Amino acid sequence: MWPTLTIVGFTATAVLLAFAWFQAHRLSEGRRVQQELEKSSQVLEEERRVLELIAEGASLKEVLDALTMAIERLAPGCFCSILLLDDDRRRLLTGSGGSLPPEYVCALDGLEIGPDVGACGTAAFRNETTIVEDVATDFRFAVAKDVLLSFGLRACWSVPIRDSNKNVLGTFAMYHQRIASPREHEVKLVEAGAHLAGNAIERLRSEQSLQESAARFQLAEKAAAFGVWQINFRLGMVTISDGFSALAGLAGQPLRLTLSQWREMIHVDDRSSWDTAVEGVVAKRAFQAEYRIVLPDGSIRWLRSHAQTQLSDAGLHLLTGASIDITEAKELLMRFYKAFNVNPEPIVINAFSDGRYVDVNDSFLCVTGYRREEVLGRTAREMKLWRRPEDRARYLEMLKETGSVRDLEILFQTKAGAQRKGLISAELIDIDGEKCAIAVIKDITERSILEKQLRQAQKMQAVGQLTGGIAHDFNNLLSVIMGYSDILEAGLDPASKWQKSAAQIKKAGQSAASLTRQLLAFSRQQVLEPTVLDLNAIVVDMEKMLRRLLRENIELRTLLEAGLGCVTADPGQIEQVIINLAVNARDAMPQGGVLTIETANVEADEHYARQYPPMSPGSFVALTVTDSGVGMDAEIQAHIFEPFFTTKERGKGTGLGLATVYGVVKQSGGFIWVQSEPGHGTAFKVLLPRVEKPAQTIVAYPKSSGESSRGSETVLVTEDEESLRELIRDMLGESGYTVLEAANGTQAMEIAHQNDGKIDLLLTDVVMPGMSGPELAGQLVSLYPQMRIIYMSGYTDFAAPQSEFLEPTRPLLRKPFTQGNLVRKVREVLQNNFAPV
Repeated sequence: MWPTLTIVGFTATAVLLAFAWFQAHRLSEGRRVQQELEKSSQVLEEERRVLELIAEGASLKEVLDALTMAIERLAPGCFCSILLLDDDRRRLLTGSGGSLPPEYVCALDGLEIGPDVGACGTAAFRNETTIVEDVATDFRFAVAKDVLLSFGLRACWSVPIRDSNKNVLGTFAMYHQRIASPREHEVKLVEAGAHLAGNAIERLRSEQSLQESAARFQLAEKAAAFGVWQINFRLGMVTISDGFSALAGLAGQPLRLTLSQWREMIHVDDRSSWDTAVEGVVAKRAFQAEYRIVLPDGSIRWLRSHAQTQLSDAGLHLLTGASIDITEAKELLMRFYKAFNVNPEPIVINAFSDGRYVDVNDSFLCVTGYRREEVLGRTAREMKLWRRPEDRARYLEMLKETGSVRDLEILFQTKAGAQRKGLISAELIDIDGEKCAIAVIKDITERSILEKQLRQAQKMQAVGQLTGGIAHDFNNLLSVIMGYSDILEAGLDPASKWQKSAAQIKKAGQSAASLTRQLLAFSRQQVLEPTVLDLNAIVVDMEKMLRRLLRENIELRTLLEAGLGCVTADPGQIEQVIINLAVNARDAMPQGGVLTIETANVEADEHYARQYPPMSPGSFVALTVTDSGVGMDAEIQAHIFEPFFTTKERGKGTGLGLATVYGVVKQSGGFIWVQSEPGHGTAFKVLLPRVEKPAQTIVAYPKSSGESSRGSETVLVTEDEESLRELIRDMLGESGYTVLEAANGTQAMEIAHQNDGKIDLLLTDVVMPGMSGPELAGQLVSLYPQMRIIYMSGYTDFAAPQSEFLEPTRPLLRKPFTQGNLVRKVREVLQNNFAPV
C-alpha cells in the first residue's frame, strides 16, 4: 500500500508542481508579452515622433539624432550611431552619433567600407547584419580595437539601412560597454531603428530633391523667361505657374484664370491663330503656336508655346503647356528681315538638302524679274538661274568643305534671259533644325562693264599717247618736206622734168599729213577750233555730199528733231565724224540698205546714265547713225575704235576712220557707243553735252586785201625743231620779212630784250620745252603791246575749248603747212587788225 500511496503522492505532487509551473510560466509569458507590447508601443511612439519631425520640416540631422536617442531610451545602457554612405558609396559619413563620445564619432567619419572592416564597414559592404560580441578578439576589429577599447566600447551590432529598393543607404549600430550577444528583442530594436532611419532618409531626400527640383524649376523659369500653364476646358479654368505669372506681368495675382481672362490676355490679332492651333490639337495630339500677349501695363510680349493634350469622350479636356518669351528673338528676327528685305544686294535662303528657296529679298526679285510666289519652294536649277553648271558645282563644293563661300564669281540668268555677273558669298546656318545656306549675291554686271571699258580706255589712251607723239614729231618733218617741196617746185622751170618729181613729193607729204591728222584725232591731241553748233544744220548742209558718197542702192534718211539744242565742237571735226560713220555704214551694206541719221535731245537721269557707263547724268544732244547692214559680233565691237583695226580687205582701209570718230567725240567731251548684232545692222550713238547758247555763224579768218603776200615787217620765229625753224626763216625771208630766230622761249625773251627795233609779229609753236608758246606771248606783249601773234601746232596739251589761244579770234597755223599757207597767214594777221594777246 505504501508504494502505491508513494506513487500516488508523487504523481499528485508532480501534477501540482506542473500546474504551479504552468501558472508561473503563464504569468511570466504574460509579463513578457506585456513588456513586448509596451516596447512595441514605445517604438511606435518614437516612430510617431520621428514622423512628426519630418512633417515639421526638420533637417535630416535632427531626425537622425532624434532616432538614435529614441533607441537608446528603449535600450538602456547602449549607445547608437547612424552612418551614411557617401555619393561614391565607398565611405561612411556621420549621420548621428547618439550618446557616443564626440571624439569617437569624429574618428568614425569617413570610414572606408570593406568585407571585414569592423561591424559598420562590413554591414554596409555586405548588405547584411553584422554582430561583433567582443571587439577585443574579433578579427574585423584587428586595426580599430584599441580605439574602441579606449572609449570603453566592447561590443557592436550593425544593421544595414536600406531604401525601398533594398539599396544600402548606411548602417544603424548599437554599442555596448560589455561583451554581449544580442537578444531577440534587441535585434528587432536595432532593425526597427534601421528601418525607421531608411524611411526617414529616403523621405527627406525625396522631399529635398523635390524642393531642389522645384527651386531649380523656378530658377529656370525666371532665368529662361518661361512659364507653365494648364487649361481645363471642362471647367473653363487656367492654372499658371509663378514663372508664367511673372512672364505675363501678373506677379502677386491669383495663379488661376478663367478661360475668358486667358483669351483677353492674347493680342486681338493673334486670337484667331490661337484658336486654329487649339482646334488642330485633337488631330495632332500636340500644340505649338507663336503669339503675342498684352501685359497689364499695355506692353506686348511674344511667346512660343508647346503643349500636350489629354482627351476625354467629350473631346479636349486638358491642355498642359510651357511658354517661353521670344520677344527679343522676334525683334531680332524682325530687324533681320527688315535688313534682309531693304538690303540693296540680292539675298536668298536655300535649304541645303535639296536647294529649294526658303526666302528671298526684294532686291533678288528686282534683279531677276521673278515674283516671290514663282521662287519660293523651287530650286535655282529648276529656274535655270545658274548660267554655268561649273559655277554651281564649285559653290556647293565650297559650302560642303568649309561651310562658307566668299566672293565667288558667277554668271546668272534673269527671268527674261539676260545674263548677269555676280559675286556670291554664303554661310551655312540652322533654321528650325534644318541646315540652310544664306547667300548674298553682289551684282557686278555694271562694274564689270566699267572695268572692261576702263581697260579699253587705258589701252586706247596708251595707244593714243604713242600715236600722238609720233604724229607730232612727224608733223614737223612733214612741214619741212612739204615746205622745201614748195620751194623746189617754185624754183623749177615748169617744163623741167623735175617739176613732176617735186609735185609727187608734195602730194605724198599731203597724204602723210592727212594720216597724221587722223592719228591726232584718235589720240585727242589735235587742235580744235570749237564753236556753238546746231547739229541739224550740219546734217542738212552735208546731206547732198553724203548722197554722193553712198551707192544708189542705199537709201539715206534723216530724222532731225525740231528745237534741237546746241553743242560746242569743232565744225570741221563733226563733219568728219558724220562722213566716217556714213562711209563705215556704206561698207557694211554691200547689197544695199537704209542709212538713217537721227538727232534728238536727251535728258540723261541716273538710270539712263547707268545704262551707258561711264556717262554721267546731264543734258545731251544725240547724233545716231544707223545702218541695216551685216552687223558685228561682240569680239569685233571690243576693238572697233582701235587704230588700224579693220575688217576690210588688205589695202581697202587704214583702220583709222572709227578711231578718228572716237577721238573727236571724246575730245569734245562726249560719249559714243555701238549697238550691233550679226545680221541685224549697227547703230553708232554719239552724245555731246548740250549748251544753252545760240548757234554761231561759222566764218573764216579775213583774207588779205592784196594779192601779194610779201612784207617787210620783223617776225620773231620760235620753234624748237631746227630744220622746221630754218625752213620758216627761208620762206619768210624770200617774201621780204626780217626774221629773228629762237629755239625756245628763254632764247626768244633774250632776243626781244636785245632787239633795238620793234617786233611786229610773234610766230611761235604752242608746245616747246620749258616755256610754252602762250606763256612766251604773255610775257612779250608787255614789251611790244602792238605785237601780233600766230600760233603753230600739230597738237597741244592745251587744246581744250576753254584755252584762250583757241578762241575763234586767235590766229592758228596748223602743221604741216606749205609756204603759201605760211605767208598768207602772216600777211592776213599783219594787215588785219587782229587783237594782240
